[in-house]
Amino acid sequence: MSIKEIKLREVGNSVVLTISKEFLKENELRPGDTVFLDEEKLHAAIKKNNYIR
Repeated sequence: MSIKEIKLREVGNSVVLTISKEFLKENELRPGDTVFLDEEKLHAAIKKNNYIR
């Protein structure tokens, strides 16, 4: 598993986590597919970049 910088975007009343088309292909996913997310594991995996750009 690799660690990548991913942007969060607001879309309407939601926040979107952007992933690459390569990731979709590798996992046999398509836009519009429904997936399940383990928020506890996501919380443990996220490292917020705190330095100012």
